[in-house]
Amino acid sequence: MRLLLSQILLGVLLLSSCKKDQDIGSNEPQIEEEEAGTLLYLPTEVFDYAGNDFPESFYQTAGLSFFQSINHKEINNEQATLGRVLFYNKLMSENNTLSCASCHPQSQSFSGATFNITGSDGEIMTRTAPALINKEFNIRLFWDLRANSVEHQVSFPVKDPLELNTTFDEIANRLSETDYYPELFYQAFEDSTIDSTKIVNAIGQFVRSIRVYDTKFHRGLENDFASFTEAELRGKDLFFNNGTHCNQCHMTSNFYTPGSENNGLDGSSQNGDAGVVNGSFKVPSLVNVALTPPYMHDGRFNTLDEVIDFYNEGIQAHPGLSDQLTVEGQNGGTPIKMNLTAQEKTDLITFLHTLTDSTILSAPQFSNPFMP
Repeated sequence: MRLLLSQILLGVLLLSSCKKDQDIGSNEPQIEEEEAGTLLYLPTEVFDYAGNDFPESFYQTAGLSFFQSINHKEINNEQATLGRVLFYNKLMSENNTLSCASCHPQSQSFSGATFNITGSDGEIMTRTAPALINKEFNIRLFWDLRANSVEHQVSFPVKDPLELNTTFDEIANRLSETDYYPELFYQAFEDSTIDSTKIVNAIGQFVRSIRVYDTKFHRGLENDFASFTEAELRGKDLFFNNGTHCNQCHMTSNFYTPGSENNGLDGSSQNGDAGVVNGSFKVPSLVNVALTPPYMHDGRFNTLDEVIDFYNEGIQAHPGLSDQLTVEGQNGGTPIKMNLTAQEKTDLITFLHTLTDSTILSAPQFSNPFMP
């Protein structure tokens, strides 16, 4: 079937005389299909999503293998390819104006580009969109942990009136009416029937394949940080010492916690949002944190400097304040103050930049296949 699809795509390319002068490349034949003013392009050979696996050094810190094993699924290249097309397809929204990528753009490491994102019905969302990277280590997702797996997470935005605001039945009907989706579903599942289970699994495969690990820090795990500058080393020491408490919440080489914490953003209700319970929210990964502003669940901070200033001297007392952020080491205790100097704050931010893998921002296998 892959050969048949390739022949069809190449035939379409040859017939599209208006596109003759475009240099698409030998591995980028064109599927010409009107899609809300765009054309769909896919390579003749599917990308190797399954081969983008974490290096052994990524698992040096305890816990990652365990959390990965709970909801781990092997990546299927054809299903991830279909998931990529679905992820960027505006047919997924009520009025054909939004896709998954609208809230999770590749250019922002698949996180919310700005706060106050507008849903398909024009209403404003009240939380930021977390980065969709390294999600296979998460056993609960969303800021309030309401999803139990990557696939479970996919189902919420489809039905949410503030997001895509539609139904899987409607999406399946729309996709079935296109020329290319039945073939893509057949390639992925050996069955061209389109339904919610396949849609969710395909998008889940694509999201699971978005793995980020080629950072200066993770390369440093293999050479004892020999390439780190003096400022980066000082920042690393600050991050991992007991004075800042940073690594007590942002743990492992994925720099996250599978659960939630109350970090004292507000003295009572966390700006009116209770989160999981009592003002606690999911602890996100800091991998690519320099690429994913604004910060916090409500996007209140636009820069890492503001984040560090908050933790340095702005943590608010709260009955549910997590014990890692209290002087007594007890929930609801006295908020800590880091008392960092200006140089220490700069060093800490310098270290956070070593957690950046910018290759994800332009990797073609994760890019928008619908071209203008």
